[in-house]
Amino acid sequence: MSDSPGDSRFDYLGEAGEPDTDQKSVSRPEKSAFPASSRGGVLKVLGLMALLWAAIQVIWFWRTNISLFHQGERRPLGVFSGLFTTDWSFSLANTPPAELLVAVLTAGLTTVLGILALRAFEIRLRSRLAIALGFTVGLGLSGIVFEFVIMAGALKLPFVLIAWTCLFAAFGIILAGQRRAPVWRWWGRRPGDPQRLVPVLDKPGQVRRDLISTFGPSQDEIPTMHRPERVVWWVLFSLIVLMTLAIFWHAVFYPETYWDSLILYLGYARMTFLEGGFPIKVAGQVGIGLGANYPHMFSNYGAAASTMAGGWSDLPLRFVAPFAATLAVILVYDAILAATGRRIVAMAGALLFRAVPLGIAYSTYASNYSFAILFTAALLYTAVLFARTRLPGVFVLLTFIPAAAMHVNYLMGILWVPWFVAVLCGMRRRKAASHGSIHREEVDYGTEIYDFLGDDETQSEEKDHGASRMELSAGDAVCIGTLLKSRVFYSTVIVCMFLGSTWYVRNWVVTGNPVYAFFPGIFTTTRNYNPEVMESAGLEWFRNGDGIGRLAEQFADYDAGRSFRNQDSENFQREATLRHRLMASWLYWQGFETFRIDAAGSPKGGRGFLADRLFYLLDVDDFALERPDRASNPFHDSIAFLHSSHAYKAAPLVLGFMFPGIMLGLLLLLFRRSAIAQEMEPEHGVCYSTLYWSSLAVLTCMLGYHYLIADLYLYQIIPFLVPAAILGSFPVLAWHRAESAIESVLEVFGGILLVAVALVPGLSMSLMNFKTPGGGYADSVPYNAAALDIFRRPGMDRDTFYTIRYGDDVRMWHTVSSLLENEPLLTHDNRHLMYDPSIELVHLDDWDVQQVWDSPTGEKRDFFRSRGIRYYLRIPNESAHPVNRRAGMDELIQDGTLELVERFGRNELYRFVQQAENKE
Repeated sequence: MSDSPGDSRFDYLGEAGEPDTDQKSVSRPEKSAFPASSRGGVLKVLGLMALLWAAIQVIWFWRTNISLFHQGERRPLGVFSGLFTTDWSFSLANTPPAELLVAVLTAGLTTVLGILALRAFEIRLRSRLAIALGFTVGLGLSGIVFEFVIMAGALKLPFVLIAWTCLFAAFGIILAGQRRAPVWRWWGRRPGDPQRLVPVLDKPGQVRRDLISTFGPSQDEIPTMHRPERVVWWVLFSLIVLMTLAIFWHAVFYPETYWDSLILYLGYARMTFLEGGFPIKVAGQVGIGLGANYPHMFSNYGAAASTMAGGWSDLPLRFVAPFAATLAVILVYDAILAATGRRIVAMAGALLFRAVPLGIAYSTYASNYSFAILFTAALLYTAVLFARTRLPGVFVLLTFIPAAAMHVNYLMGILWVPWFVAVLCGMRRRKAASHGSIHREEVDYGTEIYDFLGDDETQSEEKDHGASRMELSAGDAVCIGTLLKSRVFYSTVIVCMFLGSTWYVRNWVVTGNPVYAFFPGIFTTTRNYNPEVMESAGLEWFRNGDGIGRLAEQFADYDAGRSFRNQDSENFQREATLRHRLMASWLYWQGFETFRIDAAGSPKGGRGFLADRLFYLLDVDDFALERPDRASNPFHDSIAFLHSSHAYKAAPLVLGFMFPGIMLGLLLLLFRRSAIAQEMEPEHGVCYSTLYWSSLAVLTCMLGYHYLIADLYLYQIIPFLVPAAILGSFPVLAWHRAESAIESVLEVFGGILLVAVALVPGLSMSLMNFKTPGGGYADSVPYNAAALDIFRRPGMDRDTFYTIRYGDDVRMWHTVSSLLENEPLLTHDNRHLMYDPSIELVHLDDWDVQQVWDSPTGEKRDFFRSRGIRYYLRIPNESAHPVNRRAGMDELIQDGTLELVERFGRNELYRFVQQAENKE
């Protein structure tokens, strides 16, 4: 079956094989996307407004990120100019072919396991969806099983092979037993069902193979695109492919530099591999003390892959991150396609998801956030699939996804909320009228003829077909009442809840807290918990974070009519409330704001909400003169220009497309009887509403967590990009199919707008390397990321690459690793992957170190001697964690207990001096 957007054949949930070419496809006359009705007219006007608003946001992003597409005479095409030069070099130094083969085979093995599991539950999808959902399911199954293996300390090659064998054997047995107990019979039958699906059984063994494909959008629901749409579709598709290749380029050919990966996702994975089990550390502190008790699906994947390969390699994890994110793009596309029946709308959503800078970055980094994105996209697609089929096998899949996602990180438990919404939306009772005015319809799906029968014909048709037919409960035969009476519902939920809770039970046993070390007020048995340390840790996360928190504190100062406080000072205390976070929202997501400052330095307001934006957008008034000075004097000439440096990360998706999509999508639900809504919705009429409410549930939960609970890091809620892109595609419905000349102009303009988003920020930021943001120097040679100096050198020397990112830290790591082999090191640095694995990093806020805080110098010295600690490494980030002062390292330096060995930039290596014992 062709994937071409112009293919007139059934194009969605069918088998991977080609349909019978002798069958004639069914089509219907094209209808206007903008009907001559009052409601259609309202949606048309609102769609135009949404298009213009999105255009303003895209123009604003281009306006404030000029260097992406223009960097003066030397690079007139901005980032893209770096492609047109002969200064290229290539090496596989960071990508050994054998390790790359292990990475690909591990991903393939996981995918095959998932496809086998899907088929065991009679879920057969076309190839791209089979791979996407197959990897997701295989990842969840193998992740849970390997978690048990590692908890048992049995991470050895024989046990890994046994685990894989048992997984494949289990689902093979289920497949073998399907003929006697097919999954689609689990719901059972009820007399008087308003709708039944009766397939022709010319080949009885084929019914299970073709069951799911009968519920996909047909050509009747997906009109053929006209030429302008096809051109835009192919352009967007090509740009998505280019972005994806660039992301793989950076992930596979360059080492990992993301700080959290060096600590946890790669660092802890290496520790797990070397120890053959989970290294246990129970300490509520910054670093491994907390990280060792987070769910470890991502790290387990890498540790198991390295075990099969016979040696540690970070390449499987560097490869699987962009691979998982790419599968999420497929799921976003198909979820929108199933809900709207419009390929160009689906491609717009896939583009918006792929092109957002935050998503590009965390598709490149080797971190568990790519898994979080994948499970979220899989849940939303499966919600649509369940709404269409109501089959028990799909319900099992829908319930398994949030259970497996709980093993990615703590926050993924939120997915149970959209799961609940999806079940309610997908299982609500439907009237026969929801199928339209067609009473009996024969649809050619390429392999069999299926009849959709109404109430008054059901009995007679069954009688006519006699023994040659077989009834299957489907569609309206199952509603929420049937579900709640079914043992399948309760057994599935109970089993999946158990599978999702295993790590949390482990945590409760080991640490006294299932979500260690959070919510100690609820889990009063939490071990090794110091509230002062956790409060200080929160302040460090706040200072290093990219969430709305820091900006909210400035708005708290503004609200109080005072000068802005120094957020890095020792005495800083957080004061911002939810109100201040809401006040800061526009600046945080948009990236600019202006204030007038009086002589005392107190903000007094600006020209006005719209006036400020118009003045700056048009580059008039005095803004152009002030911008060069704001870095040195932010209150220059009584004007403060505040710029949120992180606003670009989710632009232009959030303000430009997501918010208009939420409003327009709701109106499409309210105006369901309008012609545009009737054309948009698939035959069963609930896929769109299920996708809308489920996406809104994910979005609300993620943003609610950020605004109400933890405003520290935006990437913590990165799964919100999936529903944001889905909702952001809905405005495209209102202007993608035009009839009049004016509407055609708007359609072309909309296509240009999407291409602009694909180029900037999409492709331009995909070509830049987020592993080395901004570039740097190595051996006095400058490397500019915006000039693609790094992109053109895949496989560049690892030390050179790390020097570009971390400067003198590289020399520090080499020196420490050579001096302290098999020794502990006292430090606040927690980038475990960068040190020799034999070195134990003892942190200033470790639980045992906390016991000698504020103790006399001699007692501290004796403690460190008893731990075998001879060296102390100070890094600048140590001061961001204020409670570290209580370790008293300054006093030890001043009294001569510690002597300086060497400086590495702003880092300092000290040695404990034995002669200082008498200096007390």
